[in-house]
Amino acid sequence: MKIPFLLLAFCFWQFGISAQKTAGGYVFEDVNNNGKKDRNEKGIAKVAVSNGEDVVITDAKGKYQLPIGDDNIIFVIKPSGFKTPVDDKNLPVFHYNYKPSGSPRDLKYEGISPTGALPQSIDFALVRNSEESDNFRFFAFGDPQVTNPQEVDYFKRGIVDEVKTVKEISFGISLGDAANNNLDVFPLYRDAVAEMGIPWYNVKGNHDRNADATDDKYGDETFELFFGPANYAFQYGKVHFFILDDIISPSPVKELDYIGGLRDDQFKFIENYLKLTDKNDLLIFCVHIPVSFTPRSFGNADRLRFFDLLKGHENVLMLSAHTHVQKQLFSEKTLGWDGEKPFHDFNVGTTNGNWYSGEFDNAGIPVSTMADGTPKGYAIVNIEGNKYTFDYKVAGKPADCVMNIYCPKVVPQMRHNPYAVYVNFFLGTGKDKVEYRIDGKIWKDMQPVEEYDPYFIYLSQRWDFSETLLQGRRPGLPSRCTHLWKGNINTTLDTGEHQIEVRVTDMFGRTHLEKTVYRIEKPFF
Repeated sequence: MKIPFLLLAFCFWQFGISAQKTAGGYVFEDVNNNGKKDRNEKGIAKVAVSNGEDVVITDAKGKYQLPIGDDNIIFVIKPSGFKTPVDDKNLPVFHYNYKPSGSPRDLKYEGISPTGALPQSIDFALVRNSEESDNFRFFAFGDPQVTNPQEVDYFKRGIVDEVKTVKEISFGISLGDAANNNLDVFPLYRDAVAEMGIPWYNVKGNHDRNADATDDKYGDETFELFFGPANYAFQYGKVHFFILDDIISPSPVKELDYIGGLRDDQFKFIENYLKLTDKNDLLIFCVHIPVSFTPRSFGNADRLRFFDLLKGHENVLMLSAHTHVQKQLFSEKTLGWDGEKPFHDFNVGTTNGNWYSGEFDNAGIPVSTMADGTPKGYAIVNIEGNKYTFDYKVAGKPADCVMNIYCPKVVPQMRHNPYAVYVNFFLGTGKDKVEYRIDGKIWKDMQPVEEYDPYFIYLSQRWDFSETLLQGRRPGLPSRCTHLWKGNINTTLDTGEHQIEVRVTDMFGRTHLEKTVYRIEKPFF
């Protein structure tokens, strides 16, 4: 039977449209590490692949199919025991960006060029990783937030040059705000991060967005160009990592430029991938704006919807940044979390500290202490199976620099003025046990307080009382510290030097010790 020409043409046209709505290919074991699927290289079964919303599993031959629109990133979710290739900047290569029309052309900063027709097969290479273990460590950076080449240099010399000497680190994650609104610095930041020599994942922050985009879905066009997708997941050991862009811009709240939250497609992606996880698996969500934050910072309806998705999952950690202080945030029923234990959000201190402010150190880098008194630095997250602990490493200081003790250098004997000793334990929560003793006598509990850190106040006031112009930039206003403790100083002892010892038992049961001295002198009257 002959088919009329017009009907035949219509069928081919319909087939073309249909083909463009489905993406498919293979996830394969790249034995020779060339990034291409060779004839003798077999597909890998039971690997998750996503279009940012739907999640499918490869069949016995490693094949998958996914629906696709005109603005999708197809990506493989790296399974445990494998690694994805990395590019020359040590950024993992695990995705294909499909934008046949490219990014909107009216954006200030460059986006994705038109990608053309959908490939017949989108294949993802995985390489077996014999070094991957259930016990591992990774870096978590809060807000590098570089504005210009000078600040990139501060970041490189103050953080990167130190970090690249640390051994046995599996990968790193920056928790948003690689840039500070000037997206032209992305290539410079990317070059600096590449020097660390480990795979590096990036979260999109509010200062990384295309601020002139009129629709939230176009707020990551430049970010995608330099770093890949803003929403995805991967597995390492027994941990499932979710990398999420939680910046909604323009904000639905009229007086706000942006707000923390998630779109419908992100919620669906989380929901679909959670179906593939075990209830005992550790889930780590990496975002920029803390979910456990005020309604004007993170939308309450989105928080409740997010918590609802996690019902039945108790083993969850969130890593966030954005605030330029360091906090341990715990959500309970008052914020909509219904788990047996609180939802833990580690709001990590920043690598740029207080926006590269403060006096210069001996290397010509701003000290940049954060507004809650936490020195600039970075977190090291330690994983053992499905359990986590973490440490905060102060940049340029020994690993055991975990607190700052602030007290007067000298006090008058027998005077009962309110002389106090403060302890800022950088990783602390109000529930930690902090004790002190003087001259080796009885340990006494210190009281948690939420006040301005006195050392940060001192650093700020130096700019007011100095009679010479200080080099650097004056720090901003202080923030109340959520990990500060206070005790009284004994002035009734003999004149001379006395030792104060501080003992902290942290949330993980670890003990930390530090000490300082003060001096007692007879008053003049």
